[in-house]
Amino acid sequence: MVMKIVKDAFKEFILNMIEFRVLPLLTIVSSLYEEYKLNEEDIQVLVKIAKTDYALVSTVANSMYISLSKASRIINDLVQKGLIQREYDDLKDRRKVKLVLSQKGQEILEQGYGDLLKFYNYIFNEIGMDKITEFSMLFKTFNQVAEKKIEEIIEQRKKNCR
Repeated sequence: MVMKIVKDAFKEFILNMIEFRVLPLLTIVSSLYEEYKLNEEDIQVLVKIAKTDYALVSTVANSMYISLSKASRIINDLVQKGLIQREYDDLKDRRKVKLVLSQKGQEILEQGYGDLLKFYNYIFNEIGMDKITEFSMLFKTFNQVAEKKIEEIIEQRKKNCR
């Protein structure tokens, strides 16, 4: 009986996680993303570049678990929209191209974060800060464990391909 309850709780948790997707929420609550025709992956790339000290196409691809060619396509599109720029740190090795947010890219992310914060403030007020703090701590732990397992799976797949 206890095992059934655990399985039911686990199943409910998984279904809730699948239903709750942060990035579509960001594209819904901020009109900027519609204006610039940005999708979830575009936003993910912008966030990855903003959070990374030395962003390369390969670091973006690896952190998003997508191919280099797909990351390059997304990045090229964002460069054309003027949201990111390529910088060459080492003139001797032009293959190492650092990616940085443009001023426009920074402004769009900041405005999007502001719009999302307004949305979350509504939720926080409805739920209460004690529950939000507890959820935040649990979700951080969940993400850390999930990232570790994802890395293990990817490493195992790489070994199997050799």
